[in-house]
Amino acid sequence: MKLIEKVARVLGYEKARRVREILVDDFEERLGKDRPENYEDYSIAYSQVVWVYACVSTIATAIAGTPLKTYRRMAKSVEEDSDSRLARLLSDVNPHISAYDLWEATASFLELSGNCYWEIERDGEGIPIAIYPMRPDYVKIVPDKFNFVKGYIYEVNGRSVSLRADEVIHFKYFNPASEYYGLGPIAAIRNTIIVDQYSLACNKSLFKNGAHPGGVLETQSSLSDQAFSRIRKQWEEGHKGATRAHRIALLEEGLTYKPVGLSPRDMEFLKQRKFCREEICAAFKVPPALVGVYEYANYANAEHQNKAFWQKTIIPKLRKLEQTLNNSFLPMFARMPGKVDERWFVSFDTSAIDALKGNEDGKSQVQERLVRSGIMTINEIRRIENLPPVPWGDTWPSRQAQQ
Repeated sequence: MKLIEKVARVLGYEKARRVREILVDDFEERLGKDRPENYEDYSIAYSQVVWVYACVSTIATAIAGTPLKTYRRMAKSVEEDSDSRLARLLSDVNPHISAYDLWEATASFLELSGNCYWEIERDGEGIPIAIYPMRPDYVKIVPDKFNFVKGYIYEVNGRSVSLRADEVIHFKYFNPASEYYGLGPIAAIRNTIIVDQYSLACNKSLFKNGAHPGGVLETQSSLSDQAFSRIRKQWEEGHKGATRAHRIALLEEGLTYKPVGLSPRDMEFLKQRKFCREEICAAFKVPPALVGVYEYANYANAEHQNKAFWQKTIIPKLRKLEQTLNNSFLPMFARMPGKVDERWFVSFDTSAIDALKGNEDGKSQVQERLVRSGIMTINEIRRIENLPPVPWGDTWPSRQAQQ
């Protein structure tokens, strides 16, 4: 230690430390960083709130149904490579689930918790041979003062397994309150979900009591406590519940029945649930028509909603997944440890998505004009589209042929 540093420490000053060093204390470095404790609430919301389930499943199936392709950069072109170990693993992830199941789980975990973890199983040479998705509520990150992440702890029912940092791929959404754990869209609508659950429970209670809040039995004479209890019991046994609704009532001792209802201003269940539905769809960026709400939809705007869903919601998520794979997963296939083989990369292929075909048609017209104008060659266009070159693609069509 330098003399000036010793003097500074004696005077109460300390040399500045790097940000990632002060993010981690010794306790967390040994036992892992505490994970968010609301995962259970989010899984309950997924299983009990119809709009949460609809939005998450809509996003997850859209992502899972988009083909992920592996490409290899050649000297003058980019070609699809479906025979590499990387491509084969991404299409056959492990003996127990399909690639579709893997991406459906990945997308669902991300939407619900903001995190998804893959455990990567390797062979003797260190090359990945299997991928297993892990539940985020079982995973704890072990931080490191110098390498940011030292590893992961997988805990289930008091039993735990430690995993190295290079054995796990961590997908996550941005979280302003944590450098380690992601934040899912559902966190922003937690209160909305609670309100929707209470509204549904209250509405359920009304139907359980005969789909009506009740009424008043009136009499001009006074009733003894025994008579009051007997009449109330008989009335509930004969008329409470949906199966006993609209039965003929026999009144005694001068009793008359006066119904008491709730005005729309007292309890607007449908409006409240509609408001909650709109907030939930907005948080997940899923248009209402895609979750079965056609209240304001016709063919034209339903088609527009589907297109916007892909452009504004799914495509950005696909790009985020691609970058995580290219930056964290593909280096595991490099021959030299720690080296990135830039010849390979992965990309989701959206060319067959019906909602985006209008964009593809417009792009094709622009590319055709670029070739006809002599701005780009056919092979330059094909390289952008990750297509192999063609023998005639480096020259422009003659003007006579264009005419």
